[in-house]
Amino acid sequence: MSGPLLHLIVPCQQGLISHNQPMKNSLLNNKKTLQFLTSSGLLAVLISCQHPVAKTLDVASEAKSSPAKNAPQFQFTLVPIDTEATIGQYKNTPIHWGGFSSLVKDPSEPDTFWTLTDRGPNGEPTISEIKGKKAEAREFLMPNFNPKILKLKIAANGTAQIIQELAIKSQTGQFATGLPQWSQKEGGPDETAKDPNGKVLNDSKLGFDSEGLAIDNHGMFWASEEYRPSLIQMNQNGEIVQVFIPQESLPEKLYKKNNQKKPHFKMALPGDYRLRKSNRGFEGLCFARGHLFAALQSPLEMPGMTNRSVIRILEFDPQNQRSIGEFLIPVPIVNGQKLDKLGDLTFSEVENRFYVVLQNSKTGAEGIHNVYSFQLAQAIGAMTPELTSLKDLEKKGFLPELKLQAELTKLGFDFEKIEGLAVDNSGNIYVNNDNDFGLQTDSHHQIQILPEKKSFLGVLKKLKD
Repeated sequence: MSGPLLHLIVPCQQGLISHNQPMKNSLLNNKKTLQFLTSSGLLAVLISCQHPVAKTLDVASEAKSSPAKNAPQFQFTLVPIDTEATIGQYKNTPIHWGGFSSLVKDPSEPDTFWTLTDRGPNGEPTISEIKGKKAEAREFLMPNFNPKILKLKIAANGTAQIIQELAIKSQTGQFATGLPQWSQKEGGPDETAKDPNGKVLNDSKLGFDSEGLAIDNHGMFWASEEYRPSLIQMNQNGEIVQVFIPQESLPEKLYKKNNQKKPHFKMALPGDYRLRKSNRGFEGLCFARGHLFAALQSPLEMPGMTNRSVIRILEFDPQNQRSIGEFLIPVPIVNGQKLDKLGDLTFSEVENRFYVVLQNSKTGAEGIHNVYSFQLAQAIGAMTPELTSLKDLEKKGFLPELKLQAELTKLGFDFEKIEGLAVDNSGNIYVNNDNDFGLQTDSHHQIQILPEKKSFLGVLKKLKD
């Protein structure tokens, strides 16, 4: 068999179209097909009738054959997100909406979600000489890009539409950007930003690598980001109220400068979090049990560390503005692959359990992107888990048991970056991919914009037992 096998069940006016063939077939010649690329360049096809429709895959048999015993069964629907609006351009090629890096189910409106863009379209990091020193630099295609909170709704035609945009900005109207706060050219850990012409850009107080989104019990928005990493408190209009960062994550001079004007920064998070791996800060965020829970994307880069198989979760009390606990999740190993990249974190009120996406950043046959649920284990207190063996952590009760809920790649949601996760009260699971705004960087660090590299919402409807 020459190509990957997909089972498409597509509703249209004539009824159901079902196709179960390798991708290299006559279907590619059908003029009414929508072709798109996964992040790895894998071709997929969506049959189109009179209007765009969702792809539905009944995965009950897939779930039953899963290695996990008693795994839930789902009906899977792939919903295209309408991102045709142009937000900028690069070398005369349009840049469209994308980079969706979180997902929150709206509790009051059906088929409605909130998501968050990341820091904007940019290339892969390179080593450059800046101020006489070698430093990591990254090309920002839209240096003034303003991260936004977006509201999505699944429309009658089967696509998800952007129905509301909230610009992240200060209460005085200064827009946030995706630029670094404290770059390596200034002695910090963040990558140095360059524009498309190679000009070195200034750092920004309101520069955030936004990744996670949550809504608290007062309707306030919170975002997690990767630079410091930090927790950003916003009002219902997306205006920044305060920014919470780890101890010693900014030099005193810069910290005082940032606090001369609102929004103020407050060192209220444990200092260990400043040791996050580059571009692997707070990735997942959710509001549960009256508190915020922020999850790192990957294990910390702790000096002398011997354990790279645990990911930290921080519990933060928004009312009293303080950290109150830290917890761990183990990095699972599936088919010899470490799933050491966390995509998002959410909470099921009905089950009283957390849900998480853990993945290996690959696609196709090697791609593993799984959804697990778990109960928090014992808080780690003052210990340093990265300097403690897995065996000892398990023996002392610090590691929760992960329960496999869904294997997304096997269900047909096959993307390099799955960075949004939500669960509703019926046990249905929702995921979305981060398509990097359609960008792809080749081995020579040349950037291309691929119109076929789309954004999707995956809907996993739980079937009755």
